[in-house]
Amino acid sequence: MPVDQTEQTRQYVLHQVFLKVFDLELTTVPLDHPEYILDIGTGIGEWAIGMAEKYPEAEVFGTDIAPIQPTQQVPFNVEFHIENAEDEWIRPQNAVDLVHIRNMEACFSDWAFIYSQAYDCIKPGGWIEVIDWEDFGADKNFLSLYPPGSAAHILTSAAREAADLVGRPMAGWHLNRQLLEDAGFVDINETVYDMGVGSRENSRYGKLWLFCFVTGIEALCLRPLTKYLGMDEKYVRQLCDRMARETKVIAEDPNRSEPFNVKLRVMTGRKSHMDGQWTARTINENADMSEYSGDESTIGGRSIRTATLRMDIDEPTPNSNPLPRRG
Repeated sequence: MPVDQTEQTRQYVLHQVFLKVFDLELTTVPLDHPEYILDIGTGIGEWAIGMAEKYPEAEVFGTDIAPIQPTQQVPFNVEFHIENAEDEWIRPQNAVDLVHIRNMEACFSDWAFIYSQAYDCIKPGGWIEVIDWEDFGADKNFLSLYPPGSAAHILTSAAREAADLVGRPMAGWHLNRQLLEDAGFVDINETVYDMGVGSRENSRYGKLWLFCFVTGIEALCLRPLTKYLGMDEKYVRQLCDRMARETKVIAEDPNRSEPFNVKLRVMTGRKSHMDGQWTARTINENADMSEYSGDESTIGGRSIRTATLRMDIDEPTPNSNPLPRRG
């Protein structure tokens, strides 16, 4: 993925969308006076900063392969480290209250390794939380609304092929409770949210989610399709632009009766207090959302009101300098 300003803006807006989806909560797991929180693939660090502000007594660490996190005006208890999560984690064992992994599909080739490393550093009773998109290609409410042979079908198929070729599948394979069980986690819970694309689907975050969606198409597709499939850069950009416009038309179609959404899955698991301990706790099964004005945030004065973003999704801005990030 790129690390340019367009992508960093998209990450910020997407963080606001997640806040609205989760009723302004930063995590779905119950935390009681956490001491150590770890965010893998922290990106611009908004989630880690929010957790540091919410839990001032905790040490919060965000790791990434790209140094794009802020270095000033951040809480004293948050640190950002440049680390590759596919290498052995340099973390103390049995120390972390929560390992948070969000929006990291196709970033890792061996998710079993990621989960085992997380398990080792999590303290007994601590949690892992994985948040990501289900397979776009398998979601009837998504691709079925695009006409056959459309840019969306071409790009989705090509992106999956490129990801498989490089050994980092995009089909939501990592959202598999068996992988967490194999790593040793218990009390595994799964919740699926329908993320409505456009204001017609959701008045609270739909327009922001549409912006994230259309500006993320080129960010996701350009490098994999040109580097691993040998596709022409100009052709890929044209496809991305066509899909962005098709998506906006579908989202705003006043005659559309079918829902237009992307499914988001949240998986949580706990490290037992002792070997062999299994319980039947179930958390966060109710995905209903309360009403908020849309300007609240858990990151205090650092927030930018959505009204000041002034972004025009009629003309998606191409991502320049596609450099790798996140890991």
